[in-house]
Amino acid sequence: MSTQPKHVTAINGNIFLDLGFLPEEASTLQAESNQIISEKLALINELMIKTHKSTD
Repeated sequence: MSTQPKHVTAINGNIFLDLGFLPEEASTLQAESNQIISEKLALINELMIKTHKSTD
């Protein structure tokens, strides 16, 4: 049994295409995922700034 991956999605690739979604749906899912990731990163950044300010 091999433990090596059989396929690795390129950093600028669309994992949803690799999973078998049609191109239009894969594009939509990728855009939605990127939006959620951006929102969560912004929230983390905001919380870190607030935490840093409260310790000053």
